[in-house]
Amino acid sequence: MPVSDNEKIEINNIIFQVLEAPGHTNGHVLYYIPKENLLFTGDVLFNLCVGGLFEGGPDEMFTSLQKIKLLPDETLILPGHEYTHAGISQRLLQEPAFQPYLKKFLERQQGMFSPSTLKEEKTFNPYLQIQTLTEFLGQ
Repeated sequence: MPVSDNEKIEINNIIFQVLEAPGHTNGHVLYYIPKENLLFTGDVLFNLCVGGLFEGGPDEMFTSLQKIKLLPDETLILPGHEYTHAGISQRLLQEPAFQPYLKKFLERQQGMFSPSTLKEEKTFNPYLQIQTLTEFLGQ
């Protein structure tokens, strides 16, 4: 059954808020559990990167990322895939502030539940640091 933006769905006393987030694909949605500050980002937002544009355009992806950035900083990010390794750069590895984030990545590699927070993604994910569509487009 189709869902729509800001719709609330209750399953086993857990309330999920639907967030439309096109960009990766048309009709892509995220599921946010406000009470627990959990965000299931699917293939829109990964740790340190974003999903590819298969059906949507860069303007849609930018808008979806801006919507995510409005959530509380303590929101735990639960992406559809573990692609952190693709976003780790030499610059990040040399930053002392990145070490707790790296520790979480290594814990996830061992099968532990150790998600990043939205605040960490805003700090280290270059796609969440971009402020304008023009900058996002690289113009």
